[in-house]
Amino acid sequence: MNINFKLRILILSNLNNEDCSEDILLANSFIEDGNEVLVTNIDFDEKLDDVYDIFLRRSTWVGDESEYKENDIKIQKVINRLKSKNKLIYNFGGIFDSKGKDYLYNLYKKGYPVIPTAKFYNETTDWNCNKMRVKPLNSYDGFDQIVVDTSQIKKYFNKNYLIQPNIKFESEIQFYFVDKKFYYALEFIPSKVPTYPTPKLYLAKDNEIEMAKNFIKMNALKYGMERVDFIKTPDKKLLLLEIEDCDPYLDLEDLIDIDKNLADSFIVAYKKSVYDFYKTNK
Repeated sequence: MNINFKLRILILSNLNNEDCSEDILLANSFIEDGNEVLVTNIDFDEKLDDVYDIFLRRSTWVGDESEYKENDIKIQKVINRLKSKNKLIYNFGGIFDSKGKDYLYNLYKKGYPVIPTAKFYNETTDWNCNKMRVKPLNSYDGFDQIVVDTSQIKKYFNKNYLIQPNIKFESEIQFYFVDKKFYYALEFIPSKVPTYPTPKLYLAKDNEIEMAKNFIKMNALKYGMERVDFIKTPDKKLLLLEIEDCDPYLDLEDLIDIDKNLADSFIVAYKKSVYDFYKTNK
């Protein structure tokens, strides 16, 4: 990709997590454009704040459930530090998952196609299900989620959790966007948790793309990658699972195996977004 400037780019990742291979792939593509790129952990030397032109947030999550809360605190400290220095930070958050999962409740109450979501016990009395799923407001990858009998659910209603019925579904489908433009969708059968099956390219219908795009339009991010995740129910309906708007995993390496041209076009779009963000905000 031809650009008339060169950048020093720091990519925040987790080098102890195998998912960082995707970040290294993206870094190499930036390097091919002539940029200087460092992929590093979130505890990087603060002196580097003044060395790099732009900071990209990528796969900063941890794979160990016992570490994710401490990791989130560290990430927030880095974000606050970079913001206080007016550094250019890309994909460091929007209004959805990066702010906690309260948005799922708010969207459901407004009538959007979301997995039924409750904060108060009396909102669950007509769900007619034997088991319910308890989700911490600030969690990911299923960490600290539990499934409990409906008869035991009342004690879990407090400000730290959302409650959803434990719905049967056929698969998880993820829609991937750059700068609010849709590029591809992947389907995981039967789900991403507890195992992580190799995804299939999902040929989304126009109305499904538009539904995902409607959620993307709500976000304030002009530049950035976002991923909208749904479950597909046995009657083929899509219900919102989450909106990942800060560090979405892209399954790029699987996409390269499925359709290299599509993967290449997405990477080009991502790099262009970063370059446009830099030119607009430098």
